[in-house]
Amino acid sequence: MKYLSYLAAACMTAAVCISCGTESWESGRNIIAGQGSASGEDSVPEQGVGDTGENPAPQKAVSFYMVLAEYPDGYDWLRDPQYGSVDCDLKLFRDTSEILCFKAGHAYEVSTDMDMVRCSGSHVFTDYSTSSETVIRKDGEELFRYSGREMIAGFLPDGESVLTLGIPRKGSGWTYRRDGAVLEDSQAGIPVSGLYSDEGVTVFEYKETVEEDYERVTKYYIVMDGVRYDVPDTNPKEEIMDFMMWNGTLYMLSVRKDGKEAYFGINYQNYIMDMSTALSCEMECLLADSTAVYALGKLNFGGGDVRSAIWKDTSLLEIFDRSFNIVACYPDGANLGVVGYFGDAGQTQTLYLNGKYTPLPAGYILPMASSGCFVEGHYCLCLLPSESSMPPMCIIDGKEHVMDANGCFVGLGHTVTVSQSM
Repeated sequence: MKYLSYLAAACMTAAVCISCGTESWESGRNIIAGQGSASGEDSVPEQGVGDTGENPAPQKAVSFYMVLAEYPDGYDWLRDPQYGSVDCDLKLFRDTSEILCFKAGHAYEVSTDMDMVRCSGSHVFTDYSTSSETVIRKDGEELFRYSGREMIAGFLPDGESVLTLGIPRKGSGWTYRRDGAVLEDSQAGIPVSGLYSDEGVTVFEYKETVEEDYERVTKYYIVMDGVRYDVPDTNPKEEIMDFMMWNGTLYMLSVRKDGKEAYFGINYQNYIMDMSTALSCEMECLLADSTAVYALGKLNFGGGDVRSAIWKDTSLLEIFDRSFNIVACYPDGANLGVVGYFGDAGQTQTLYLNGKYTPLPAGYILPMASSGCFVEGHYCLCLLPSESSMPPMCIIDGKEHVMDANGCFVGLGHTVTVSQSM
């Protein structure tokens, strides 16, 4: 499952340096090369994997894993006068029951920054930058470290190994590693996704800006199992907004440069997206759950009426209320969860769930998209209090849980357990 950032990274100019992997995934290579592509078809192929009805539907149980940073009593962790140097505890909860605790702080080379804490199943992975190295830990214990200070843009446990996509804290480009060892690198590329697995293949996307015929041109690439493929920008009248692999298929989101039309692309086959009665549109990103690929954007109906909207392939799934600004969007099969706010009231957030708008508890916000999860008809929101004197709170399937701690949630993950019904 992949959730893309809504804010695209800026492109930078330099030469890309990437080694060639073994082109063992033949179908993927053919897709990226655009073999058999066409345009102008009227109907969109059915997405998702259908159930033949021959077997009973499996029963799925969801558990949420939440990481809480608990600070010493009385410490103002929100303003953080000690600039992150104060020791604290990182606690892992499974459905509000504590199952793990370890120390965090500079002395332990464990950060409590939300961008540096990741929950995968029942484990907590952290990254930390010393003055010269990047350190990766699991449940507080060091896994590996490597030379260079990187921000981790992509992180994917892979069996006993860990794959990372790092961006240098000074400079440009990216480095793709396994357990700290370099697999591929670029001196200029800007990642536009994290690492994710598609049909057992590790994937990420990036772009870069180069000088071509005295013009600055954006180039798009996708890396699958260490092999880089060009994603050609085939129509100069369109702007590519996002692209991704899902179930072995390349999906693209593009918009005509005058904003009058948007396109949902499947293996370079473009389909015009429904705009209702809107005069123009802005497209932001692609999203995916386990069943389909979606697009997020805005529709301009004129007279200042600009509304956020979500599409399932080319079909409008929902046009949100006027002035509703989306913070995070979570499609989940037949369910749709969105957190946003109305007008300029960014500190007063609202949960949209299947057509109903419900204000979040006063004084609490969803700080980032990764602080929420909607899966298999269940959801969890880890909320950030506006004052350090307020306790941490999470909402699981509509029920509020207040934690007796001085601190905040910094990570969220989940597991799905499948059992066959009789």
